[in-house]
Amino acid sequence: MKHISRISLAALLATFVCSSVTLAQSIAVRDAFAGVWPTTEPGRVLSLNGVWQLRVVEGVDSVGAVPALDESWGKIEVPGCWETGDADGRGTPYCLPTYGGAEPHTGYYRTTFQVPTAWRTGRVILRLDGVFYAYEVLVNGQSAGWWHSAFNTAHFDITPYLRADDARQDLALRVITVYPGSDFDYFDDWSLSGIHRDVSLFNVPDTHISDVEIVTEALTDTEATVHFAFSVEGKTRGAVIDAAIVAPDGSRVNAFTLKTDADGQVNHTVAIAHPEPWTAETPSLYTLRYSLRRGHDRQTLDQRFGIRRVTIDGNVLKLNGRPIKLRGVNAHASDHRSGKVISDSLTLHDMLMMKAASINFIRMSHYPREPRFFELADSLGFYIVDEVPFGYGVKNLTQSIYYNQLKQRAQATLRRDKNHPSILFWSIGNENPMTDITRWLGHYVADTLRATLPICYPQIGSYFRRHEFSFPSVVGLYTPHYPTTTDLGDYYQTSDLPVVFTEYCHTLGSSFEDHDRQWEIIERTPHLAGGAVWEWVDQAFPFRQSLTDIYAYQERVFTSREGGFEMRADRGTDGLLYANRVPLPNYYELQRNYAQAYVEEDAVQVTDGATGLSLTVVNRYDFVDLQDYVCLHYALTVDRDTVDSGILYPQCPARERAMIEVPLPGLPAIDEGKLVLLHIDVRRTNGIPLLHQTVRINPSPQTDRLLAGHAPTAADLTAVVQDAPLIRAGRKPSLTEQLKVRDVRLARYLLHAAADASTGELVATGITAAEQADTCRIRATIDTLTTADGYLALSYSLRPDSVHAFLSELGVGLLLAPSIDRVQWIGQGPVATYPGRQRGATYGLWALHRDDLRFEGNHRGVEAAWLSDAEGRGLLIVAPDGTDLNFEQTDRGIVVTCNAAVAGVGPKFSVTAFPVWADRVGAVGGRVFMARTEPGRLPTGLTQLFAHPQTVPAPYKPFVTQYDTYLMRYGDIAD
Repeated sequence: MKHISRISLAALLATFVCSSVTLAQSIAVRDAFAGVWPTTEPGRVLSLNGVWQLRVVEGVDSVGAVPALDESWGKIEVPGCWETGDADGRGTPYCLPTYGGAEPHTGYYRTTFQVPTAWRTGRVILRLDGVFYAYEVLVNGQSAGWWHSAFNTAHFDITPYLRADDARQDLALRVITVYPGSDFDYFDDWSLSGIHRDVSLFNVPDTHISDVEIVTEALTDTEATVHFAFSVEGKTRGAVIDAAIVAPDGSRVNAFTLKTDADGQVNHTVAIAHPEPWTAETPSLYTLRYSLRRGHDRQTLDQRFGIRRVTIDGNVLKLNGRPIKLRGVNAHASDHRSGKVISDSLTLHDMLMMKAASINFIRMSHYPREPRFFELADSLGFYIVDEVPFGYGVKNLTQSIYYNQLKQRAQATLRRDKNHPSILFWSIGNENPMTDITRWLGHYVADTLRATLPICYPQIGSYFRRHEFSFPSVVGLYTPHYPTTTDLGDYYQTSDLPVVFTEYCHTLGSSFEDHDRQWEIIERTPHLAGGAVWEWVDQAFPFRQSLTDIYAYQERVFTSREGGFEMRADRGTDGLLYANRVPLPNYYELQRNYAQAYVEEDAVQVTDGATGLSLTVVNRYDFVDLQDYVCLHYALTVDRDTVDSGILYPQCPARERAMIEVPLPGLPAIDEGKLVLLHIDVRRTNGIPLLHQTVRINPSPQTDRLLAGHAPTAADLTAVVQDAPLIRAGRKPSLTEQLKVRDVRLARYLLHAAADASTGELVATGITAAEQADTCRIRATIDTLTTADGYLALSYSLRPDSVHAFLSELGVGLLLAPSIDRVQWIGQGPVATYPGRQRGATYGLWALHRDDLRFEGNHRGVEAAWLSDAEGRGLLIVAPDGTDLNFEQTDRGIVVTCNAAVAGVGPKFSVTAFPVWADRVGAVGGRVFMARTEPGRLPTGLTQLFAHPQTVPAPYKPFVTQYDTYLMRYGDIAD
C-alpha cells in the first residue's frame, strides 16, 4: 500500500525474532503511575492532544532511533486510530482495519511541547491513557521507557530528559502492534492501532502524593466509617496532609491534619454522621479536598468518592446491607466513525440511553475504559465490573514468563480505578482457562494489591460446569457465561456464592430470545445477582462504497448510497443498538424486561359511574421509594381522542407493590364499544423516559365496528392487490438463521419459499445442516366469500408434509399496489415481534411509513390493518380473532402476509425455543376480512380508529438498507 512505508524487513524480522525470546521475560512489573498520583490542580495539567506527525511502516521495529521527519511522514489527530486517519490528505488510512488480531506494524509519532515556566521546579509527568499496543516514549531523543498494555494508563517521569529553560521539547513515540503477549489485547472486536486515548502532561512538587485509597469500612443508617490512606514520595520528613470532607450538598462534614510517618504514610479513619450512601439509584458523591505541604511546597488535590460497602452475605450480593439486582450489558468501546476513540459526549449519550432502558450495570468487555467513563458512571449511577485486560492469548497462560505482564496489567487496573464507587468487583481476564498463572494472579490482586472488593473469573458456561463451583479461595462470586433457561432454574440454583452472568442472552441482529424468561428467574432468585447481556452496541467500522443493488442481502449497514459502517459479517453485529446508536427492537425488549417501575395490569374493567380506576404499580428498585424517583404521565384516549391526562407520583417502597388510584372523570362519557386506552409513560423525575405502557379499559373487539357498513364494491381488490395470493414458508433469513444453516450442529432450515396459491401447493427447498437439498411440500386450501357488507372473507388452511424441516413462518401473502406506502394497525407495535421476543411492543394504534426502520417484520396480535396511499386508497384487513401480520418492502411494493404459524428468531447458536417443525405443526390456518378503501368513501368505523393517511409521520430512515431488515425483490420471494 502506498501510504505504508517499508523498512528493511529482513533486518526487522531478525531483530524481532531475537528480541521476542526475552521480551516477555523482560517486561518488569512497575508502578503504572510511576510513584505519582495524578494532580487535579488547574494550571498543573497540559493536554497534548491535537495534530501529531505520524509515519507507519510494515513490520515491527522495537529498537533504534525514531526516524527523522521527512516527506514520508503524515499527520494524525491524537487521539486517533491509524485505520481512520488521513495519511495523504485524500482520506487514505495509514493501514487497513483487522478484526480479532493486529498485523505487524510500527508507528512513529512526533510532536513538540513547551514546559510552562511555573513547572521549572518539581517533576514533569507524561500520562498516556491508551495506546495500541506497546510503545516506547522518547523525550529529546532519550528513551523514558516502554509500556506493554493497550488499555491501561501509564505515567512516565520525563523530568531527567527535559531541556532547560523555555526550550521546545521533542516528544516521540515508537508504537508496535505485535509483540509476545500482544494477543492479550486482541478480542472479538476490531483490532485498531495508534494512540486512542488522551495524552497529557502534569506537574507535581518533588515531594508529592504517590497514592490515595478510600475504603468504607462500616456503614449504618446513622454513621459511616471511612478509612483514608495516603502515600507520599520525596522528602517526607515534616510533610503534612491537610484534608476536608465535603458532603454532596456542599457542606463540610469533617476535617483533619496529620503528619506523614517515617515511611511517608498517612492513615486516618473518619466517622461521618448521617451518611448519604452511594448506589446506582442514589449516586451521592462526597469530595475529599486535601493538600500536601512541606516547607514552601504545596500540592492540592480533589477526589470524589462514594460511601458504599459491598458485602457477600452467604450467597447473596449486597450493597450497603441490601440485596441488589444487576441489570446489565457488556460494553465495548466503539464509534462507527472513529473506531475506538470515544468522546465524552458519546459516553454520556450511551449512558443516558442505558438509563432509559433501566440498565444499572456495565461490564467492561474486556478492558478498563478511559478515565472519564468511570467518572460519569460514579456521577450518573452505574454498577461496574472492571476487568484486568487479557482474553485472547490462551496459549500464553501456561508459560510463566507472561506472569509479569499480567501482574503489570492488574496493578495498572486497580491502581487507577480502585476509588471509584461505581466499581463493585474485579474481573480477572475474560473466559480464560484456570492455570497456575490465572490462580497466582487472583492471589496477587487479593493480597499484594489489597483488593477490597470481590474477585471473579468470567468463564464459558460449559467450562464453568466442569469446575462444579470449585474455584480459588479468592473468588467472591461466580461469573459463568450463557446459561440456558433450564440451567438458570436448575443447575445454578445450587450455588454457594452469588452468581452474576457476566455474559448472557447473546444478541445477534434481531435475535434476542428468552430474555424475559431468563430475567424473571434471576429476579426471583436471591443469589442470582444479575447479568450483562452481550452486548450494548454493534462493533462497526466506516467504509466507502457505492450501493449497487438496494434489493439484496446485506451484512453491512449503508447509511447512504456511498457507504456506511460494517461489522465482520455475523461477528460484531451483536448490539442492542446499531453502531450509530439507533435502537434495534431488542433494545425495547430489554427496556421492558429490565423495567424497575411499571403497572402490572394490561386490561381492566370499570363499572358505570366510575370516576377513576385502581392499578397495581410495581417497584423493582433496590433502594428508593417510587414517589421520590419516578412519575407516571398518563393520558386517557377514546379511539384517537385524548379526553383526560395527568401526572402521578406513586408511593411504593423498594421491592414492593402498591395500589394507585388514577382519577379519570372522563370515564362516564365513554360509549360502549369504543377503543379506550390508558397510556402510561413512566419517567424519572429528572425527565429520563423509562417505559411506555397501555392499559385497555373494558376491552372489546374493534373488528365489529370495522366489519359493519362497508361499500358493496369494496371486495374488488384488483386496484390495490397486484398478484394472486402467495403461499409462504419461511421469512427473509436473518443473520442468526443464516448462521444456523451453516452450523452442522443444528437442524434443517428451510429459509424462504413462496408459490402462487392458485396451484394449491408449495414445494419449498432449503439447505440442511449437511448442505444437502431438503424439500417440504405444503398443501393449501384457500376459500373466498364476499360478505353482505362488501368484504372479501379469506379463509386458508396450510398443511406441510411430515418432513423434519424448520418453517420460520407459514402463511398467505399479498403484493400491494406500489402507491401504497403507509400502514396503520391495531395490535402490538411499533417494533416487530416474535415468540420469545414480544414484550418490547405495546398494544395500541400504530402508524408507520413504508420506509420506516421499524416497519419491517412480523407483528403479533393484529386485529386490523389499513395499508394505503396518502389519500386513503388501499387495503383494509380485519382479523376478528387477531393474527400475526408481516409487513415487508420489495421493489414492486409492500408484501403483507397473514401468518398462521410463526417461530422465534432464536438465540445465536441454537434452535429457537419456539420452533415450527413441518412434521409437528399439522394443519394451520386463519380467516381475515379484506376490503378496498377509496378516498371520500371511507367507512365510519375506519375513520374513527385510524388517522388520515396524510398525518402518518414521515419515515424515520437512518439507513438505506441494513442487515436483518434488508430489502428483497418480489421475484426473489415469489419465484
